[in-house]
Amino acid sequence: MVDFMDEFIYVLIAVAVIFALLFAFSTPLAEIMTDEGVSPGNDVVIASLSGGSVGAFEGNVKRVVNFGTFDLGRLHKYTIISLPDLSIKSSLTDSKKGEFSIDMKKGSVSENMKQLKLSFKLRKTNQLGNLVIKWNGYEIFNDVANLVEYDIEIPLERVKNVNSLEVYAEGPGLMFWATNFYELSDFEVYAMYGPEKIIPFDLKAEEIENWDRGEVFFFATGDDDARLDVKLNGRIVYSKKNIAGEGIRFDINYTSARMKAGTNLLSFKADNGQLTLHNAKMKIITIDNEGSAIVHKINVTESVFSLLKRRGAY
Repeated sequence: MVDFMDEFIYVLIAVAVIFALLFAFSTPLAEIMTDEGVSPGNDVVIASLSGGSVGAFEGNVKRVVNFGTFDLGRLHKYTIISLPDLSIKSSLTDSKKGEFSIDMKKGSVSENMKQLKLSFKLRKTNQLGNLVIKWNGYEIFNDVANLVEYDIEIPLERVKNVNSLEVYAEGPGLMFWATNFYELSDFEVYAMYGPEKIIPFDLKAEEIENWDRGEVFFFATGDDDARLDVKLNGRIVYSKKNIAGEGIRFDINYTSARMKAGTNLLSFKADNGQLTLHNAKMKIITIDNEGSAIVHKINVTESVFSLLKRRGAY
């Protein structure tokens, strides 16, 4: 009986030692109980990850283009050339004149142009000779100018697609030793056109590439029966009547207009009445998709790493 108890105690001690060694070396009991090293139905949770979005598209207000407040149903001014100062002179030994090439590209302004004018203020002169202004070689002014403001109309039949403008002073005549000079300010060539109001604005290549939409806003007042037509580069993007007294918002989508990098033309036209558009502006909204990613760091214990190696996962 003593020998049997001794042997049983020895067996218990041996089993206890085995379990102690298994625990000391972090080997799960399940790994030695199956051929695969893991008992069926017992998964080991390595990490828990929460949900999220990857590579999401998001609209971004790139910039805002302000068009201001303007009236529709009357003639509008479109400035072609604007110079704050222009000085010219002429003598036997020296001369200075202004020469310009003016491209009247086919578009809404030239097609709806009612008048073409040249204006300036004469700031200083000694009046020793005439001031001469020629449009495509045709004299539109040739006289001794005074210290006043001038507004000269250019005949529309003299307008070409590409035009030359020449401004110069004649020689001093009998006072050949002197210099005839004119100092001009606020020198402009401008067109009066209508009934459309045309607003040019620039778009960058990256704005076109990532274009989502353009959001146009304004508040309209005027005649109740007036209809508003809005075009972008000659294509209708908005048309509605009876908008007086309303705040208007509409979108310009990529497929609804022929947008291009560089200068684009947005035109507003009122039919059957007059309208005033207040604080008109456009938000340029682009899509930003930088290819985002979510990264988690996962720590794996030595025993789990050994398990993964035995299962062929690493």
